[in-house]
Amino acid sequence: MAEIIARRVPQASTYLASQVANGVARMRSLALTKPPGVAEAINWAAAAALLGLTELTVDGAESTLGVVLKHADDHDVVHAYGLPALVGGDG
Repeated sequence: MAEIIARRVPQASTYLASQVANGVARMRSLALTKPPGVAEAINWAAAAALLGLTELTVDGAESTLGVVLKHADDHDVVHAYGLPALVGGDG
């Protein structure tokens, strides 16, 4: 998925594309109403890159989470899982 993100969002750093792909994979393992797919991953990376992020931090993930998750219940599930775990423990 990181390769697809990198092709579709060339302004995203390789590291950001990898983090987004890993974050989406983690989300898919959770009990979400609508697990994110490739389109949501691309949108997430694009939003993060638009904000000037070269890596996905907890604050960056929080700011852009609405791009990848559409249901309020899914936001609650992801927050319970923990944003640090979602972005790989990065600050």
